[in-house]
Amino acid sequence: GEFGCSISLVTANGNGMQTIECEAGASGVLHGGKKYVVVSSENYGNSFPSANITYWYVDAWSASTTWGGGEPPVGCGSWEDDPDCTDTVVIPEGQVVLLDTSLPRFYLILIEGTLVFDQVDITMSASYIMIRGGTLQIGTELEPYEQQALITLHGHPQSIELPTFGSKVIACYECTLDIHGKHQVA
Repeated sequence: GEFGCSISLVTANGNGMQTIECEAGASGVLHGGKKYVVVSSENYGNSFPSANITYWYVDAWSASTTWGGGEPPVGCGSWEDDPDCTDTVVIPEGQVVLLDTSLPRFYLILIEGTLVFDQVDITMSASYIMIRGGTLQIGTELEPYEQQALITLHGHPQSIELPTFGSKVIACYECTLDIHGKHQVA
C-alpha cells in the first residue's frame, strides 16, 4: 500500500536522472529489502513504473525499531575482560540493516539477511562473523566504501567451535560478500 516518505536528499545522477533518499516509518523485519515502487512527489514529479526502479527498505542498526523497540544489542566487554562472552546478534532472512555506527564486540554476528556498511568509519569486533545465505556489503562497484573499516576477529587459533570454517573467521556459506574500497592510484 501507499505510505509517506520524507525526502532527505536529492542527488542529480546525470542524464536528467535523480536519486531521491527519504525516510519512512517501520515496515517490519520481513518486509525489508528491494521493493519496486513509483515515486510521486509534488516538487519532483513522478517516476515511471519500471523493474529498473527499486526502493530499498533498510533498518538502521542504531534505531530502536530495528530491534523491536528496544535498544541495539550491547555486546561484550573487551576480549581481555570477557573472553567467555557469548553475546550473539542475528540479522534474519528478509531484513536489511544499515550499519550506521561502530559495534561493540560480539561472540557471533550471524547474517542471514543483509548487512550494509553506511558511508561512515566503522569498527566491528567478533569471534565469528557468519554469513549464511545472506549478504555483507561494504561498498559497491558504483559506490566504493571510502571510509575506514576495521574488523577485528578474536579467539584462539586452536578453537574448534566452527570446525568447517576454523577460528577467528568471516565465514561465508551460500552467501554474498561484497567489498569495494577506494580505488587505488598506481
